[in-house]
Amino acid sequence: MKVAIPAAWLSLLLLAPGCKSTPEAPPGRQPAASRFDQGPGAHIPELARSLIRERMHLHGDDMNDLLWAVLFLDYDSMKAIAEDLASSPKFARPISNDDLNASIPPAFFELQDQLTAGAKRLAEEASNKDGAGVAAAFASISQSCVACHSLYLDEPKTDPLVQPELE
Repeated sequence: MKVAIPAAWLSLLLLAPGCKSTPEAPPGRQPAASRFDQGPGAHIPELARSLIRERMHLHGDDMNDLLWAVLFLDYDSMKAIAEDLASSPKFARPISNDDLNASIPPAFFELQDQLTAGAKRLAEEASNKDGAGVAAAFASISQSCVACHSLYLDEPKTDPLVQPELE
């Protein structure tokens, strides 16, 4: 007796063993996330690093979800994620040098504002179902993220607030 196996099930059976939930880095390289977890240089005090690291992990989850929503032009999800990102709690700028937040480099506050502005713009572009506008807004958010990560992981060689224009 022959059993017919639909092509979709057969391809799933053949491909599934090669799929993993966490991709491995190519030989000779560490996964990118391991560098983030190792922490930055000594230019940021430990307490500030722990506060920033926690916030970055939360943003990382949002950015992962946002990336897929943008790639699949899921405008409703984009809008919801961007609105959540824009309204997420912010680090308050320090009032005095005695404030805990005074240990956070000032550029982080500016980058936090840029991220919020980009997220608001993305929510608006998603509401308008404007693919080109979504791409530009997502690029702006990504620039803010990379500049913040650069400031966190490496003592900056250039001003992290100066971002090149995207074409």
